[in-house]
Amino acid sequence: KMQWVHSFSTHLSLQSQLNFTHRFFPDDGFELGESISESLSCNPSKGRLQGSVSFSLFHTDSYAASVSTYEKGLPYSFNFLTMYGYGTRCSSVVRYDLTDGLRISVKFGSTLYFDRDEIGSSQQLIDSRHKEDVSLMLRMKF
Repeated sequence: KMQWVHSFSTHLSLQSQLNFTHRFFPDDGFELGESISESLSCNPSKGRLQGSVSFSLFHTDSYAASVSTYEKGLPYSFNFLTMYGYGTRCSSVVRYDLTDGLRISVKFGSTLYFDRDEIGSSQQLIDSRHKEDVSLMLRMKF
């Protein structure tokens, strides 16, 4: 894993990340996996609106050579993705402070695979090359 973070100002930052996986199985040989990710965050100190966008491109030989990366999510949640196959992942997180005690946060994510027409199996089968996820949080402070 290689990571580079650049802050343009106290409110704007860019994070670049490269992940490599190299697996060796005596019976199957070598398997490789790689991903490249970019994330842009904007967090004004006096503004009510904050947000970030991220994009990842991944390519692995199999699930055994999958690449894992952290993805920014809603507060109080942990988003650690395991990506395998060949595809892209995009996500966006937006937070808006309606008042001092009321905040709304939304996350939208989309994964697109180039190497398959179905995602998952059995009861969780998605008959598509892409899947989307949406998370919403409303926080009230008393």
